[in-house]
Amino acid sequence: DWGAAAAYAAASLAPDRVRRLVAVALAHPSGFKPGVRDMWAARHFATFRARSAPQRFVARDFKGLRKIYRRWSPQWGFAESDLADIKRCLSSPASVDAVFGYYRAVTRKPSAVMRRKIDVPTTAIAGESDGAIRVDVFTEAASRFTGPYEVVVMPGGHFPHREHPEIFLQHLLAALALG
Repeated sequence: DWGAAAAYAAASLAPDRVRRLVAVALAHPSGFKPGVRDMWAARHFATFRARSAPQRFVARDFKGLRKIYRRWSPQWGFAESDLADIKRCLSSPASVDAVFGYYRAVTRKPSAVMRRKIDVPTTAIAGESDGAIRVDVFTEAASRFTGPYEVVVMPGGHFPHREHPEIFLQHLLAALALG
């Protein structure tokens, strides 16, 4: 989803340099108004903004990471080995600080760049059981696009590319073939 936010910004800033946009697990940030359920699903945004959050996260053996994966991909029976690379990366103080810096930088009101409509052909891939972002948020975001916009719903939660890599790859290749 972080990559999707960056891709939306890139397509807004330089549409002439983007032929095709494929966003995964994040609807256009200015395309919906979060409700109570959405705010509850993103409650970690509030706690992760604290300056001490990175140190607490690591000190608790990444317990928060497991909670997010369970909450956001409730049907994925991930193993500890699925989190090993993420934990290894987050063990670096610079990496964990950068990750939590993302949460400190996010604001409730999208930036001017994120409020621009996108005319680049876009496919948004959503997990049907995503515990973070409802599928209908992706369809509601259609108002942010003046170019072709398609929502592809696939099995999985917030990490469909990790939960069902073969299905994800089929959708990704099909989306890229359209461009």
